[in-house]
Amino acid sequence: KNTDDGIRAWIERMGKYRESNLETQEESEGRFQRFPVQNRSGSRNLRPLPPHELRSKAERFRRIDMILRRRDEAELESVLGIRYNKLTSRYEFTSSEARGRAALVGISMLQQIVEQKKDVAVWPFMKPGKLTISEVDARLFPRPPKSQDLQKFFDVQEDSALFVERAVKDVAGSSSVALNLLFTLLGIISAERRENKTIRPLRDYRDSFYENEEVLAEGWAYGIGFKEAPKEVKHIHLEAPLKEGSIAQVKEPVIEQQTEEQPIAEERIEEAVIIPMEGTTVVI
Repeated sequence: KNTDDGIRAWIERMGKYRESNLETQEESEGRFQRFPVQNRSGSRNLRPLPPHELRSKAERFRRIDMILRRRDEAELESVLGIRYNKLTSRYEFTSSEARGRAALVGISMLQQIVEQKKDVAVWPFMKPGKLTISEVDARLFPRPPKSQDLQKFFDVQEDSALFVERAVKDVAGSSSVALNLLFTLLGIISAERRENKTIRPLRDYRDSFYENEEVLAEGWAYGIGFKEAPKEVKHIHLEAPLKEGSIAQVKEPVIEQQTEEQPIAEERIEEAVIIPMEGTTVVI
């Protein structure tokens, strides 16, 4: 019962988020065949639609969801999976088996795990630890072979020092879920050993990744690359040309957006030294 109460509270928050940015009544008129309602004064006006019938403009996808949707857009139609129930007058999951419901239950357990096990880290909200919990998309890794080729696959891998117990093989051979989990784990091991260089291991993420506001708010998926947003760059405009090695005081640098061709400058620039190079001039 406590779990159901907690999930219901979060669905209510999701519903309020959905209604935080709705289309206007005027914008909805073009989508519906609406009938005017006569009021007491005798004039006939359109009846305003309730909030749950208006289209929401609130963003439903995280930044990582948008990246994963490029692989299979049909797989991620919606991450909320909630609908407004007119009978109960509240937002609810479409069914008791909705994966959003299971996700909420799992997320609610993460803090308990961290409190009980001090060597556990929840990535990317924490840097990797002795034991790291992270979100992972199985489509990132090669699809498992057909069931009849499974034993042959393991026989070949044993020659490369990969040992999988017979009980694990039996479960993987009889369950598609277990098979996907097993190959996801093998893919993570291959990435962390640098055997598969197309997937980014956890140790390759820099400090700026863990300090990024979107990552801290929304999380990230294992193995997906990360590109920083453009930073502000200060360009120096000098009143008069300078000779090689001369120093100029910089008073009012102009701030522009960084491009791939422009280097990142320090936030504070007090002096500039002119260094000529072949075909260009570098200001340091």
